[in-house]
Amino acid sequence: MLAAMLYGPLESALVYALADFIGAVLFPFGPYHVGFTAVAAVMGFVMGVFLNPKPFAFSKSALEWKKIRFFPNSVLCVVINCLVLGLLVNTLWVAQLYGSRTYWGWFTYRLVEYAVMVPVQLLLIPVMLRLCSTLNRAGLAGRGRRRGGLPNGGEAA
Repeated sequence: MLAAMLYGPLESALVYALADFIGAVLFPFGPYHVGFTAVAAVMGFVMGVFLNPKPFAFSKSALEWKKIRFFPNSVLCVVINCLVLGLLVNTLWVAQLYGSRTYWGWFTYRLVEYAVMVPVQLLLIPVMLRLCSTLNRAGLAGRGRRRGGLPNGGEAA
């Protein structure tokens, strides 16, 4: 989340993909599947788009969040990442790798995980936004960030 909030979608996608790949190599839990790494990169990109005030600061993009709000920023980000990419797509990869159950069997099994992860992420995002505001004031913010905190004056909605 920090990479997404501080640096934007492209850097965040790279961080998510590298973290997934390194984790799969160092701590393997079954065979490696490139689909998980691709989904991790997309998750990082989504986080960067929704949680960075100027997600495409390197271009002349008009997309700039005036204020990072709970909705749409946090809620849409978590819904896309957890429910669409994590629950639907990653469950497909799990079902392919461990075909002992059907897709829907794995889906129902993983519902419990995401029933916990969605509220946890929704609670962590405002905390992380405050941390990013502090990092920004300390001069550790990434490209496209404004001096003096988040665009909404350092307040995470």
